[in-house]
Amino acid sequence: MEFDGLSPQRSQWSPEALRQQIDLGEDSQFELKEAFFEKGRVTGPRKERVANELAAFANARGGTLVFSVAGDRTVREMSRRQLDALEEYVANICESRIDPPPPFLTRRLHVAGGQAVLVAEVEHSTLVHRSPGGYLTRNGSSVRDLSPPALLRLFQHRGRSGLRGPDLTLVEGTGPGTLERELADRFLGSRAMAPDDVQLQKLKLVMPGHTGELQATVSGVLLCTARPDEHL
Repeated sequence: MEFDGLSPQRSQWSPEALRQQIDLGEDSQFELKEAFFEKGRVTGPRKERVANELAAFANARGGTLVFSVAGDRTVREMSRRQLDALEEYVANICESRIDPPPPFLTRRLHVAGGQAVLVAEVEHSTLVHRSPGGYLTRNGSSVRDLSPPALLRLFQHRGRSGLRGPDLTLVEGTGPGTLERELADRFLGSRAMAPDDVQLQKLKLVMPGHTGELQATVSGVLLCTARPDEHL
């Protein structure tokens, strides 16, 4: 299963290279997961864990997730029916548990020894992706939360969608009063003649919504609230 935006070179694993990487273990762009089935249905790993791993890859430099490999790096044999179910499971996770869905590709490959695995590859994305765990990235072989400053930088450096970039997206249920004064003051000119609300608009920390009322942007919430997770 392939989605636009994924470079075909990323899927060119040879059986030997894949086996060697499995033996070496996980790193910044390689993750192993054991799959569990019951009566032909996928029962594990949990959808939230898979979504967090794939979104973290997309927010970082991309990566490869391989099913089904146990903790001791033993490749578990899977039937074609199980591969079908697992591929549908991964596609559903990308479409329904990650916002926006990342570009990804799934391949059924053999490792040296003959066992079949399902490889899900995620490309370095031009957008920022949110999963059930929040905004995550890959740090070595671990998934980590993006700090507010790091998240803002990621929004600013990733591509734009439409006329308004992700960092300028309005946050529902907010207003100028959402921004905490002591944090917002860092960005306001002490000698400026313009009112605070005007300065905040020029900085794109607040912007008019469709009703004309000012709402905080993602940038405003990240930079000027102590708990951005309460609003985002």
